[in-house]
Amino acid sequence: ADYFADLAAQNTGGAPVSRPVRWSILEGAIPPGLVLEDTVTERLIISGRPTNAGVYRFRLDVRDAQGREDSVTYTVFIGSNGLS
Repeated sequence: ADYFADLAAQNTGGAPVSRPVRWSILEGAIPPGLVLEDTVTERLIISGRPTNAGVYRFRLDVRDAQGREDSVTYTVFIGSNGLS
């Protein structure tokens, strides 16, 4: 099965995010077969077709042009028959 996630960064209180925005993986790794599509905006796309079953935990960091930064940890479960 294909995987698609569209993530968006936003500032507390609704202040606009200053571009360019940089996304990076601080810890862990995304599942093999998936890619990060950094749009240099407040959006990050994770997409692809996972190739290996397992539990994948990774922490993403996002930083805008004014140095505002945040991170979040994701866990993706890939079953032997695809996503679960």
